[in-house]
Amino acid sequence: MITGDTRAALTRLSRIGERLRQRYRISPSDFNYLTERIVTNLPLKLQARRTGGWDHPWKTRVKWNSEAKEFQATVKPGYVNARDVEVRVPAASASQETLDRLGIRDAGRSEENVDAELHEEPSIPLPVSGMRSIGYDALPQSFNSGDNGAGGSFEYEPVPEFFLEKGVVAANPKSLTLGGGFQEEFQSGLPPKEERRYLRAIDIVLTQERPSAAAQWVELPGGTVEFGMTYTGSFNPEENRVFISR
Repeated sequence: MITGDTRAALTRLSRIGERLRQRYRISPSDFNYLTERIVTNLPLKLQARRTGGWDHPWKTRVKWNSEAKEFQATVKPGYVNARDVEVRVPAASASQETLDRLGIRDAGRSEENVDAELHEEPSIPLPVSGMRSIGYDALPQSFNSGDNGAGGSFEYEPVPEFFLEKGVVAANPKSLTLGGGFQEEFQSGLPPKEERRYLRAIDIVLTQERPSAAAQWVELPGGTVEFGMTYTGSFNPEENRVFISR
């Protein structure tokens, strides 16, 4: 007997298989033979490779959209536990494939956000307000106090070697003295400020929702303590989202 869960899994497998067949240009007859062998032998691990090497997924590309006047990212995705990964974007940034799937006809006038699947190639807005500075104009990430609380130094996110070679200047080391004054070590031989290259960064994070539990202790009148458990997420994997955020 085929249960609802089994039918859903087979349907999802069929969708993934069709995309693989199109991506790697496998003929229908070869693909049917491959599917039969997989179902019969049930391998623990399956990898699809192009001739001459494997093109690894999860490539992220960033571009400037002069019409929208914003940076946008596109992600060449893989699957997470055989599931599509979603990203929430404005309807105007979604691809036509997403709009057709959701039945949206006039995305230009829609102000709603939609959940696009990454294989549908949505343009992911990267707001400048969400970016952080790395290098000369960055704010310190932390403060390391000295022995016995005698001053300390500020710690900055390091500039990757690749960007140092491209002309990005690291932040000047700064410290706090025992008397409460600031000291800054200036670097020699730097280009003028108007000629320096500045670095901005933003994180794109992949998240898979999972069920979780947390214990709560509540102190009641009379000195008694009440213990309870709270749960978030679902124990049904189909109800937990797999998505990226920024």
